[in-house]
Formats: sequence, C-alpha cells, structure tokens
Amino acid sequence: MREKFNIIVILIVISFLVHFVWEMWQIPFYRGMVVAEHWSAVVICSQAAIGDGIIAVAAYSIAALTAKDFQWLRLRVGVPHLFYLLIGLVITAIFEVAATGVLDRWQYSDMMPTLPVIEIGLIPLLQWLLIPPVVLWSTAVFLRGLTPIPQRSAG
Repeated sequence: MREKFNIIVILIVISFLVHFVWEMWQIPFYRGMVVAEHWSAVVICSQAAIGDGIIAVAAYSIAALTAKDFQWLRLRVGVPHLFYLLIGLVITAIFEVAATGVLDRWQYSDMMPTLPVIEIGLIPLLQWLLIPPVVLWSTAVFLRGLTPIPQRSAG
C-alpha cells in the first residue's frame, strides 16, 4: 500500500511541476492570458497543472488495471505506457472540447493551431504527447532512488 501511495504522490508532484512549466509557456495560445495580471495567470496555470496531475493519476491507474500491476512503471516500456498516453490524450481532448464549448472556461487565441472540424487546440494535445513520457521517466527514476539498495555481505 505504501508503494502505491509513493507512486501517486511522486507522479502528482512531478506531473504538476512539468505541466506547470508547459501551462505557463502556452499562455499566448489562450485568449486574454497575455494581458492577465501575473498572479492571476499563475493561479490559472496552477489550476490547469493540478488538473493535469489528476489526469496523470487517472491515466496511470487505468493503465495499472490493464497491466494488472500498480507498479507497471518499473517495467520496460510497453502496453501500459501506451494506455497511459492514450487515456491522457483522450481525457484532454474531451476536456478541451467541453471547456472551449459548453463550459466556456477558456477560448483559444488566434495563435492556437486547431484540428479541423472538432476545433481542439493542437498545443494541449501536443502537451499530452510530450510531457507524459518525461513525467513517467522522472517518476521511475525517483522511485528507483527510493528503493533500498540490497546490502552486500561482508566476505
């Protein structure tokens, strides 16, 4: 149980930090963000990064169900990694459609490239293709650092 807790906490923290940097970087692609007060932009980007962390944990947990192993991250790259990426990408796409549509949470600026017909921003989709491998790798490295090193017998 402790191992599951460690994985979730580390995944959320690393995911938040890396996604926060991305969220700040993509400010010009959202209407009104460039002229927003600094602290307001930080709060908005923090909220988005927290949401990204929640998506990361959801995607990780669903991938764990497919792998039948919550510690699948310790395995070589394989099917759970692909599920993680696809689940995060699908959740992001659904949320982007809802947030720019019926929820009216944000609007894209003229700089945002979008997919034709469904009008999903390419930058948030690119985020969920580039950031998750970095988050998974960083989490795996951190977890390896938490694993006790077996002691060699004196001899």
